[in-house]
Amino acid sequence: GQIVTHHLAAIAARPDACGLRLVALVDPDPRRLDAVGALASTRTLAGDAAPARFPSLDAFVADGPAFAAADVVFIAVPHDLHEPLAMCALRAAAGRGLAVVLEKPLAHAAGPVATLEDASAG
Repeated sequence: GQIVTHHLAAIAARPDACGLRLVALVDPDPRRLDAVGALASTRTLAGDAAPARFPSLDAFVADGPAFAAADVVFIAVPHDLHEPLAMCALRAAAGRGLAVVLEKPLAHAAGPVATLEDASAG
């Protein structure tokens, strides 16, 4: 989603953000993936190496080294994609201590919100 550009700018503007390193980007649209990758590089969030790029969250999770390097999965997508992507990330994060950050709304109904809450507790 477009919100990711605002988040990258806000993170990069913080003096204490210099310790952050962007290890991966996920987007099914190669042009957006390239644009966000370029923005991340100009914001010095990529560290020494360019972040790995993936066409889907499933592909990122399946990539052992890239996924293992992550401490946080930050989901910045349109609202209708929040629930399925958060569930995928939460399932993959189980037992790893990996944080999953998701903006509101978590989902568009109470049932899926409860499901996400249950998954985050496990």
